[in-house]
Amino acid sequence: MRTALACSFALAAACGADDSSTGDVDAGDVDGATTDASTAPPAPIDPDFGDDGMRWWQSGGRIELDAVAIAPGGKLHVAGFTASPSVATLACRLTVAGALDPTWAGDGCFDGPGAFVAAATMTTGGLVLAGGTSVATVWRLRDDGTLDPGFGSGGAVPLTTTSSAAGAVAVDGDAVMIASSIGGNVVMTRLNANGAVLAQGQTASLRGPQQLIRKADATWMTVTDAVYAVPADLTTFTPVTVPGAGLTRQVLALPDGALLVLEHGGVHRLHRQLANGSTDLGFGVGGSVVPPPGPRAERWQAMATLADGRIVVVGHRDHTGPYQAALRVYSATGALDTSIGDAGVLLWPSLDIGAPLPLEMTLNAVAIAADGSIVVAGGEQATNPTRAFVSRVLPL
Repeated sequence: MRTALACSFALAAACGADDSSTGDVDAGDVDGATTDASTAPPAPIDPDFGDDGMRWWQSGGRIELDAVAIAPGGKLHVAGFTASPSVATLACRLTVAGALDPTWAGDGCFDGPGAFVAAATMTTGGLVLAGGTSVATVWRLRDDGTLDPGFGSGGAVPLTTTSSAAGAVAVDGDAVMIASSIGGNVVMTRLNANGAVLAQGQTASLRGPQQLIRKADATWMTVTDAVYAVPADLTTFTPVTVPGAGLTRQVLALPDGALLVLEHGGVHRLHRQLANGSTDLGFGVGGSVVPPPGPRAERWQAMATLADGRIVVVGHRDHTGPYQAALRVYSATGALDTSIGDAGVLLWPSLDIGAPLPLEMTLNAVAIAADGSIVVAGGEQATNPTRAFVSRVLPL
């Protein structure tokens, strides 16, 4: 279903299942502005996706897009929340062309209480969502976008009755893994197909969980204030030493057992660590890649790997001038692909959406589709962002 609030999260398809309708948009929630279609996006941004390569929405209050996941047939799942006038969640399925999928949840969007912060697509086409306002909760939707009554109570499983926050979710066959923050601890929980707890473990942490990683050997890793290796039974949390002096933003486990580590904070850097724990000195310079020097610093927010091993990093350029959403591609050995965009950096154009410019734009999530196209999600880099978008880059 979609309410007027849900319309504010409808990624420029507003309240219609096609691009030609603005439907029942509530002006109290959505400003209803349009993009400037006078300039095509730079290659290889897909000009046929959304409105000149982007799907966006805006609201008078805070909006965040925290998750993007590839759905069957190249469709997209996106999830996040809006906080105007109160916190509410929304998850949408988009078609390959970036329009709302009218076969999902009745009109393309599912909304509920709290805030969705993580999403994972099931092999059946269903969607698992994690979030909640004050209690960490997992929801499971069927392939048609409705709550699965066979999961927990009416499709939802609260992980505790006390104050808690969900941080990451992953699908493992018909089971669900979730990492949450409860009382100063990071808690990992494994739920079976019915939503019953199969295993649970925890460790003290100063920061909530940011990510769950399933390794090829069926063990897990979670990223909090540190990186931990966790066996399948969740009985122990063993710290993993990773390179870098900053905070770990994201970790990718590679097929050969190596790890890619994205560091952010005072330093933004990409490291490659071999399966034996040593730094891969053949990667980049001394095992690391940093944004190229220049008058505008780059901040990297997320990464993903292509089928051939190339690495996609996304974030924004800042300092002099408005922030610009940015993407770079590196080889498996850390060499920058300078054929992409402007000398190796692909920048998204500013939007004319009837609001004060310039927009401070960043990319904060990335996923790779089966055809090799790159799907990114982003929005304003601000304390209270009011605009967010999804875009797609054609296969490189």
